[in-house]
Amino acid sequence: MMAAVLVVLAAVLALTGPDLASRYAAGIAGCTPNNTCDDFFDRFFDEHQIPFLALTLVVLLLPALVGLFWGAPLITRELEAGTHLLVWNQSITRGRWLAVKLGLTGLAATAAAGLCGLAVTWWSDPLDKSAVPEMARMAPLVFGARGIAPMGYAAFAFVLGVTAGVLVRRTLPAMALTLAAFAAIQLAMPLLVRPHLMPPVTSTFELGRTNVDGIVPQGQEGGAMQVFLSTSAVPGHAGAWVLSSDLVDPSGRTIVGGDGASGPSSTIARSIPVSTTSGPCALSRAQGADACRAEINRLGYRQQATYQPLERFWPFQWIETSASGPSSGSRPGSTPCSPSASPGSASGGYGEACHDRRQDRGRRARPPPGVGLHGTGAAARRGEHGGGYGLRAAPGNTPAGDGHHDRRHRAGVLLHPRRLLQRRHTGRPLAADRRIRRPDPGAQPQRARPAEGQHADADR
Repeated sequence: MMAAVLVVLAAVLALTGPDLASRYAAGIAGCTPNNTCDDFFDRFFDEHQIPFLALTLVVLLLPALVGLFWGAPLITRELEAGTHLLVWNQSITRGRWLAVKLGLTGLAATAAAGLCGLAVTWWSDPLDKSAVPEMARMAPLVFGARGIAPMGYAAFAFVLGVTAGVLVRRTLPAMALTLAAFAAIQLAMPLLVRPHLMPPVTSTFELGRTNVDGIVPQGQEGGAMQVFLSTSAVPGHAGAWVLSSDLVDPSGRTIVGGDGASGPSSTIARSIPVSTTSGPCALSRAQGADACRAEINRLGYRQQATYQPLERFWPFQWIETSASGPSSGSRPGSTPCSPSASPGSASGGYGEACHDRRQDRGRRARPPPGVGLHGTGAAARRGEHGGGYGLRAAPGNTPAGDGHHDRRHRAGVLLHPRRLLQRRHTGRPLAADRRIRRPDPGAQPQRARPAEGQHADADR
């Protein structure tokens, strides 16, 4: 189901992406001579804002869905149904079984999330360039849905789901635990970790249209001017991720407080003592906001901002992807044959078998010189031998051409599959195994042996 949705999404992006890019290029060519590109950016982004936000949300949720529906039930479903016992009684080892399941499923989930993230990044490139600063490519809400970050988060969510499933051993609680843990990681990463992946840049800027959203008089004539300083944009660094923004006076001290004034979103209100009765900021002259901003800059007021420039987008992507990958995150170390699988547990009591396998590995019984692993002569035909499985007896100890399979067939002994697997790995004597006898078609039927005291009666 999820694969079909991703295929449909890729087809839609492939069909609509070229047209979106051509419209953006035509708009840039038309607005550059008139210096009206800011208005074009606003119109272009408003027209495509809904699909932009919808695709961003889909890519953000995709790693969580991988952890919920691919990671958490992968091992838990086997433990709940008891099918892991059937798998472990086959010739495949438990480590190989677990590695194949984790490798194939995890690789498919990670690749799907990575391709989806790259496709959405390609499609939304014109919108990322024209988006408002709060929705730029480096913004916390958009960064995780661009580039290769979805691939790293998908791998982390998958490993997190598998680990939660092995520990909890119930599907629904494991899914709930995976969702809660992944949501906490998604909130902690942009707030606590990402700002410090690389040292941020701190600089001061003059006030202009980019970082000032409005200037209004404060109080009656002769009072100060109220400046609404942007907290998400800095001049000359479009698309930068602004971590902090303050207004400083000519001496470098931060101006705090704005007398409770409220302005546009993502702004802070600061009061500047400038004359409103005379000069460029005089209300009677109405020279406009540009002249008033120039006067404020002349007085020495500046914006002091700490930010991460847009040029660090791909370095951040690689650092965060490697940090959120399975090599540095939680690893499913509590596998079904791990110390956490105690004997007699609710998952089938396989901890003792795992213990026996670890203890008996490399301690198989070694026969004396000249004797094969299957014993000699009648002992081999009776099945009273130890050692490995699938090896012939030493020459001269058994009849010519009497291989392992022939001896077993002539003796009429069949091993139970579980006992056969246990003897193969532990080297326990065959006499302790459960055997099933089958009649030999060429053998003569045997009479029942009479009890003691009946021979004399038969002779008479």
